[in-house]
Amino acid sequence: MDSKAVVRARAADSPGGRFAKNILRGVAIEVIVILALSIAACLVLLKLKDPMPAVAIACAAAAGIGVFAGSFAAARLNRSRGILCGMLCAAVLTVLLAAVSIFIRRDGGGYAPASLAVLAAAYICAVAGGVAGVNSKAPSGVKNKKISKYIKKRGK
Repeated sequence: MDSKAVVRARAADSPGGRFAKNILRGVAIEVIVILALSIAACLVLLKLKDPMPAVAIACAAAAGIGVFAGSFAAARLNRSRGILCGMLCAAVLTVLLAAVSIFIRRDGGGYAPASLAVLAAAYICAVAGGVAGVNSKAPSGVKNKKISKYIKKRGK
């Protein structure tokens, strides 16, 4: 193996590289959970005669639960810096939502005051998910023992 390949392999396995990958995994989990909850909320809201008052609540609940789940997963994978994991996951999601809003709306996008309140709640849920992810205990079992042996072998 030449020296450049070794340097690239070490850089990809660096702690900063793992941290960023885990944040992106958390964001992917956020998006999947939010989409699933939004679809479920749409199916429930279709059954109501006047669903408009419940739409904002359903959006806020989907965003809060999704961001909590993604931040929990990112912090759990990183095993440290829960608040930072939560804030970064929420920030990346905010940028993604702003980009989608700009592409969908022709007038330049942006956020309405009501959606800013949902984003504020999402940031609070993200920090709570990050802290819970760092402080959660791993379930006991055969799989966990194999993982802990692997981690000890790598020196962490």
